[in-house]
Amino acid sequence: FISTVEAKGGLPIFATQWHPEKPQYEWDSGEFIQHPAEAVLTIQYVAQFIVAQAPQTTPTFPSPKAEPDELISNSTPVSPDSFNSSFDQCSIFPASS
Repeated sequence: FISTVEAKGGLPIFATQWHPEKPQYEWDSGEFIQHPAEAVLTIQYVAQFIVAQAPQTTPTFPSPKAEPDELISNSTPVSPDSFNSSFDQCSIFPASS
């Protein structure tokens, strides 16, 4: 079973099929999430590694005016009660056209 991948050719592209934030930030008693120090340290390592890769990319927007429209701070978090989620809040984004 493969749960984590890295792109070939030195590209800074990574993907996980697990939630690396869970041991450190999710404390739902209804879920079986372990929180030992080793799990938290592992997640911190993964986070620091990914952040260290960020300077390798130079994402840009078509124009300086286009960037503010895409910021997550423009979204309005909603209560997930209506779709049975254990999260405290969710951001829902329309499908791209």
